[in-house]
Amino acid sequence: MQGAMKEVKAESESNFILLKSDKKLYRVNVNDINYIEAHGDYVKVHYSNISIVIHDTFQNLLSQLGNSKLVREHKSFAIASNKSEHIEGNTIKINDKTIPIGQTYRSAFFKKILPER
Repeated sequence: MQGAMKEVKAESESNFILLKSDKKLYRVNVNDINYIEAHGDYVKVHYSNISIVIHDTFQNLLSQLGNSKLVREHKSFAIASNKSEHIEGNTIKINDKTIPIGQTYRSAFFKKILPER
């Protein structure tokens, strides 16, 4: 079994995922995730007022989350667009954290978060 599969397990019948960090399993409500941040073969998951680091790749975690409300706006970040306080220029503010919007993802990001007019 691949290491990443041990780290994250999606529960299809609910909005929860299991994240393994520091020999503990955390049951995290997907709706509580503010953003995720890539760190090589690790991902930092920020939810509620908690941050945990799991041993998984950013892309694998995004695919495990499936059609969640996370939107990728940078090569190293994906945010829950409903948790953003404001967007200014090329940055997004979430819980006192300023997150960049990458040029590669900018157009697709705004198409996803702004309703069509």
